[in-house]
Amino acid sequence: MLRKFSSVALAGAAALTLSFGVADTAEAISIKPTATATIQLLGSGQVSNSASVGYDPVAGLYYASRAGSSSYTANVWDNSGTLQQSLSPMNADARGWNYNANTGQMELVTFTSDLLTVGRTAAGLLTGTYTTQLNNMAGSPSSQAMLTYDSGRDRFYGYGSTGNSVSVISHTTGALQSTITLDFLSAGITDLVDHFIGYDAVEDVLVGVSGAAAYVFDLTGSYLGSSSLGMTADSNFDMGYANGQVFLLSNQLGGYQGYDIFNSTVPPRPNGVSEPAAAVLMLAGMGLLVLRRRNA
Repeated sequence: MLRKFSSVALAGAAALTLSFGVADTAEAISIKPTATATIQLLGSGQVSNSASVGYDPVAGLYYASRAGSSSYTANVWDNSGTLQQSLSPMNADARGWNYNANTGQMELVTFTSDLLTVGRTAAGLLTGTYTTQLNNMAGSPSSQAMLTYDSGRDRFYGYGSTGNSVSVISHTTGALQSTITLDFLSAGITDLVDHFIGYDAVEDVLVGVSGAAAYVFDLTGSYLGSSSLGMTADSNFDMGYANGQVFLLSNQLGGYQGYDIFNSTVPPRPNGVSEPAAAVLMLAGMGLLVLRRRNA
């Protein structure tokens, strides 16, 4: 079943503190042996060498683009996969699209690992403007890396082009904090799709793709299982992980195909780490905005 986040406004509430029990990931996680195809994100210029996919659960919008030039097009889709906007030129050389739950902003990691805040309208559409947060994040494994954001821990995860090491990078400074060694031996693989590793905040795991399967690892690097996908991934770029789904780029489709690889229905949890935007949310004049997980 497709895992999605939806927003619910609770009028009159000023603040709500949510406390979550910390469950052992290996016990809580349930991986589908064969992934379920979900939505397609099709759009102008969404061809080979595409960047990762981002999702804003408040606006209910997906964001993606091609990587390689600031003149390329960025696309925006709604929850059903209907194209809402194609912005050309997008004015940034995109690599990784991420939603920052601590600020409510979409962020973009570019070529050379600059970190930008994405300019958007009140409706969530792109304006083609950006604010620079960091230049040339030193902890990134490569200038091509499509970094993935963990808002609960305020850090990025990055995978390079070879080996089994994932870089853990400070969102505040861009510096390398640590590395995670993935257990490729237990997974039976020697590599992942270059430049990308996904992070699932609900399951608190890393997700990578090799060939026609998604591979899941916990944050110590231990292998948890795999899920067979309906298509074979390209060797680099052309994939993303957003809203509980693996996305693979297909030139034949003209965009991304989504896949749900988890059975779990547990709600989002910070795993013992403070996440202000998910744990305590105050929306002046509009009540409280709560992000909750639902199945559709």
